[in-house]
Amino acid sequence: MPCMDTLFEECRCELSTCPFTVCRIKLAKLHPRQAVAEARQESAASPFVLKIATATLRDARYRRSDAATMFIRHILEGEPTDGEAPHWDYAVLGLFNVFASIDADKSGYRDAGIKREILNAYPKIMEVVSRDIDLLSGPEPNIERRRAIVCGLIAWCTTETVMQKTMYDEYSLKIVIHCWLHSPPPDQNRRSIAMVPIEQILHPYAKAGPCYKPPPNHVYDTIQSFGMTTFVSLISNGERRPRLLGSDSKQGTQAVNIRYTTTDKAYGVRRIDLPGRHRRSGISLP
Repeated sequence: MPCMDTLFEECRCELSTCPFTVCRIKLAKLHPRQAVAEARQESAASPFVLKIATATLRDARYRRSDAATMFIRHILEGEPTDGEAPHWDYAVLGLFNVFASIDADKSGYRDAGIKREILNAYPKIMEVVSRDIDLLSGPEPNIERRRAIVCGLIAWCTTETVMQKTMYDEYSLKIVIHCWLHSPPPDQNRRSIAMVPIEQILHPYAKAGPCYKPPPNHVYDTIQSFGMTTFVSLISNGERRPRLLGSDSKQGTQAVNIRYTTTDKAYGVRRIDLPGRHRRSGISLP
């Protein structure tokens, strides 16, 4: 998976009053353990938390100074915001980078305790993220980056067989399908991170080795929870349809089979057939 280090743009100005300048100077003077301790006292949306989140990818000392504990605390205990960005943005990025740095260092055994702490908190993290699911909608670049962070963290957390069942819990499943429905088509030269967990959900038996058997009709039930009107609107809208049914979105055609009223798809959806080993016959629309 791609690195998440550049998901958020930091101000590069040299003004002494700029929060990012202050944080860069502050971070340079502190040992990683001191920096993490300082970040615990900051708000979840503080630029200093973002600095720790990005530094965690490059320097193992941050993750081994309880950075994950700090990020988890900010997610679970942070004050919800009324703005355009959720309070957990930087902390979720930090947890993603913890996993990415462990993977890059091939240090899974040494850092097993860190991974276990994140995995234990995963269900509660998804519950918090689900409360801001509306902030995962929209075509804007910052929202696309947010979807990538969330889906990337889900993909990391559900890689191991013992965690695969959490992919199908109430919150994870709805978040993944929501992000899938609102994501643009994958770039030809870059795999979309938002497609990683949806591939696992729609094709759970594709990978070799042991895997978790999904609950019957898991995709059907989740799509129903969105409201069929909303789902059909997203999937049949002319602007969004190529994202699911175009040549660059192979997963979409495998996931949802659309039957249209005429050969011209623009005239409307007639029937939706849903996937799975326990697939129902479909949903007929008036």
